[in-house]
Amino acid sequence: MILSKLLLLLIGILIGVFLIPVVLIGALISLFALILAPYLFPFILVLVGALLILAGLAILL
Repeated sequence: MILSKLLLLLIGILIGVFLIPVVLIGALISLFALILAPYLFPFILVLVGALLILAGLAILL
């Protein structure tokens, strides 16, 4: 019982560590999107889409 709880805690910590950079990169892209939206809107949409896919993969893995 204790080992399984420790394993779940470890998995949670690993997921958190992987999600922190994803969230930070997402925030940076959002800031750039607000600043550069009129010029690079389609490009930013592609970047955000790729980021969402990466976030999904990070959660799955």
